[in-house]
Amino acid sequence: MINLAGQELDSFILDPSCGSGTVLLEALAMGYKVMGIDRNQSAIDNTHNNLIWFQQHYSLEQMPIVKLGRVEDLIPRLDPDSVDAIVTEPYLGPGLRKNINQQDLQMVRSELEKLYSQSLAQFSKILKPGGRVVMIWPVFIDSFEQANYLKVIVPKNFQRFNVVSKSLPEFDWSTKGRSSYLYSRVNQKVWREILVWEKK
Repeated sequence: MINLAGQELDSFILDPSCGSGTVLLEALAMGYKVMGIDRNQSAIDNTHNNLIWFQQHYSLEQMPIVKLGRVEDLIPRLDPDSVDAIVTEPYLGPGLRKNINQQDLQMVRSELEKLYSQSLAQFSKILKPGGRVVMIWPVFIDSFEQANYLKVIVPKNFQRFNVVSKSLPEFDWSTKGRSSYLYSRVNQKVWREILVWEKK
């Protein structure tokens, strides 16, 4: 995901849903400056612990900033046009029961579509022109084995970056129109879709 951000080393990468800090640690190991935000205090604590471990085993001049906060409230935490790239796997919704009904599934989808729309609106303001958002979305597979993609409001100053490669395997559900990469484990009901946008 970090490679898809297409940034020069020493650029500033933000993960606004940092969880235990996996993206931050990988970006640090590659030579990027990073900042993490998460709405969950236990996630922040886990990230701090992992960063301490990283500092003990690798050369780390300064401990990265990790803050408690919501992805919908990045402004005024960060200045406009101040972030080179945003790389994140946000909240993907609750774990789905095998027998979940369509009404419950629609509630989950609506919640995530609102959250992601608000997040992208924030990203469009803090991201530098030419910067990219690399983000994972869930794709829900219903009882008819059909893929249900999220419908999110994308800012007008974002253009989709094609991550589909001819070298990647074909899937039962085409993502060519979405220029995204779809993957899952066998028999998984929630697939993951990697999407990338570039700010004009």
